[in-house]
Amino acid sequence: YTLSLHDALPISIYPILLRRIRTFIMEAIEPGITVDQIIPRFGGDLNDGHAVANYYGRKRCACLDMDYYDNSPLPFTHCVETINVEVVGENDYYISFEVFRYGNCGGSSNYQVYGATFRKRDGKRLHVIANPQNPRFKHCLNEMYFEDRDVVDDEYKKQLPMPKCEPYLIQNGVRFTYQQGEIAVKPAGFIKSELTFSELRDFLTDEVKDVLK
Repeated sequence: YTLSLHDALPISIYPILLRRIRTFIMEAIEPGITVDQIIPRFGGDLNDGHAVANYYGRKRCACLDMDYYDNSPLPFTHCVETINVEVVGENDYYISFEVFRYGNCGGSSNYQVYGATFRKRDGKRLHVIANPQNPRFKHCLNEMYFEDRDVVDDEYKKQLPMPKCEPYLIQNGVRFTYQQGEIAVKPAGFIKSELTFSELRDFLTDEVKDVLK
């Protein structure tokens, strides 16, 4: 079991932003958890990413051991689970995080990749695309490049849908992530690609345009 936070628990001069970032990260590690719930359980310094990673690593390993002994029909099953949280974009006005999860138990692999962009001054999680149904935007989305486009299901080859997960800002553009099985066969894993800010300038929300000034 590995868990990496990549300095994703920063000490911030924006207390509301810090709280919302911590909540986002804690929910990525343990869905349904809140900062108020984790503090008494963890008992350490939430600014120490290594301590948080070690705590959850030990906790998750214990859970995997129990699941294995209670449910595995096999004499031995090798299980791996990875959670990675890192900053993928930032300026004076916004900060973006990306979560990568990978699990493999008994040969079956599962992936999940998603992200979020927060406005620094008030911690608001930003909605990126103003109108996903705009025909010009849909054309732009359909022209997006990614490797192995042939794995995309036939029904989506003529027009890619908007991803179910909200796009998020990276350093030089916007990242779109499709989850495992969303637009392609499950063994293909997740699909992610980017469009530049200049390509999307006409389709961004006013809030996003404001943080890119």
